[in-house]
Amino acid sequence: MRAGAGVVALGLGLGAAGCDAVDAGRSGEPAARTGALVRVDVSYTHEAGSPATAIRYDAQAHFARFRPAGATRVPTLLGLSHAADEALPLGGCRVADPTVELDSALASRAPDPVQVTLLDAGRLEVRGAPLVATHVPELVPFVSGVVYGVAEGGSRAPALQLGQPYGVTAAGADEIGPLAAAVTAPRAWPAIVVAPTLRRGADLEVRWATEPAAVSAAPTTEALVEVRWTTPTGSRAVHCRTADDGVHVVPQALLGSLRPGATAEVAISRVARAPLVAPGLGRGELVLSLRDVATTLITDEQSPTP
Repeated sequence: MRAGAGVVALGLGLGAAGCDAVDAGRSGEPAARTGALVRVDVSYTHEAGSPATAIRYDAQAHFARFRPAGATRVPTLLGLSHAADEALPLGGCRVADPTVELDSALASRAPDPVQVTLLDAGRLEVRGAPLVATHVPELVPFVSGVVYGVAEGGSRAPALQLGQPYGVTAAGADEIGPLAAAVTAPRAWPAIVVAPTLRRGADLEVRWATEPAAVSAAPTTEALVEVRWTTPTGSRAVHCRTADDGVHVVPQALLGSLRPGATAEVAISRVARAPLVAPGLGRGELVLSLRDVATTLITDEQSPTP
């Protein structure tokens, strides 16, 4: 995708986060007053310049019930702001201020404040590797329950095998029944290419290695481009969703707060997804991302060709 045109002022929507209205189930609440988020994220991250084998694995899972009135705030409260990127149109971008977004999500909204309950799905594994369930009495205000993630200090990680299925299974518990889903990993790593310096006021061109020629059994993939940097008042980010064609240009108009001497982190993620159903809660998604990260220094001089 050549241009990142079409800046979108985007709220964090339900569809982007794998949310769905569900029956009351075992919650006792009327169905009309109950919303749900079902999502498992699996990611592999590599930093440009590091050995090809230096890949960091991460995974997290959320099974949440909440009142629909607070639905747009739930992804941010759970640290899933990236879910909003998936609602962007192809070629669309959004500018994010993480601090402002979190402050807005935490703000009290009487008379119906958001209350998020994270449910227990029992033992949960990604391709045979268990995730750790942590009981959090109050993750942030309005959020409590069970959070799944990789153990501190690392845990047994499933090896990255391109083009292979990654299954997720959960034994189920009182409020969520047993579940199983699988997603096929992308067939190639999105090796990123970014100029080592970027002239202030110029567009940022991001290139990456494309997948092999499509075959009938190939998974459908997309690419997410992210640029992050710090400012004297906090941090900023630009998020773009693009076709996985090996090139995307972030318009300079979206990078206005970059200053000479600053360093920007640029990431490209190749994404594959599959539906995931949590019995007793609702429908959502299993998302697997391959993420390559590089940095560029902002200058007042012309950038060399990558």
